[in-house]
Amino acid sequence: MTLQRITVSILAGLVLAAPVGGQEEAADREPGARNAVYFELGGNALLYSLNYERRLRDGLAGRAGFMFIALQGTDRDTGESADVSLALIPVMINGLLGDGAGRLELGIGPVFGLAGGSVTDVEGSDIEFSGVGLAGVTSAIGYRYQPLDGGLVFRAGLVPFYSARPQLWAGLSLGYAF
Repeated sequence: MTLQRITVSILAGLVLAAPVGGQEEAADREPGARNAVYFELGGNALLYSLNYERRLRDGLAGRAGFMFIALQGTDRDTGESADVSLALIPVMINGLLGDGAGRLELGIGPVFGLAGGSVTDVEGSDIEFSGVGLAGVTSAIGYRYQPLDGGLVFRAGLVPFYSARPQLWAGLSLGYAF
């Protein structure tokens, strides 16, 4: 199965995850804990991320995360050096399929990137750069444990990422819902 087909499947799952019953039935299932914060290793920001999520209704949530990394290095042979920083911000909509605390999670959204730094070449010339833009599109297919009334949040899954070429990552999250 190609990553494009996986994305179409995720989108179809999000549409199907919307409650079909009347408003009274949906109100009976509303979660008490509408907010969650969690740390994700790997996942939608590639290395790690700190995330905030808000349940919009049972079965649907919006999420934003943040990752920052700064690297410095010098080539011992040439003397060239680099000082680079990168921030990634995944913004996603997640569908939660099933009832209870353990659910199938399907999500999709853009990942925004902010990069900057400088490179010093052999002659001592500095080249500075910076940029902001769309780093790619990320998605999620996985298991999520989150009690409706709050407490421990655990997530594990696969993370198809689409940029210059499709990639498949994995993620593991731990946090708290309130």
